Amino acid sequence: MAEQTWEVTILELRNDHKTFKVTKRFPAYGISETKFFTSETSAKRQLNHWLEELFHTRIEH
Repeated sequence: MAEQTWEVTILELRNDHKTFKVTKRFPAYGISETKFFTSETSAKRQLNHWLEELFHTRIEH
């Protein structure tokens, strides 16, 4: 049985330039949302927004 909780991740991608991929997903229902950023600060801001929204917590920069 799939876990009944959200997953939130941030990945740094390197192609021609740095891109940051921030994803939240609920595997049990196949729901996900992904956003891409060229700024690490903006990516961390989005990650913290989702962490606060879903888990009432945040990471330090």
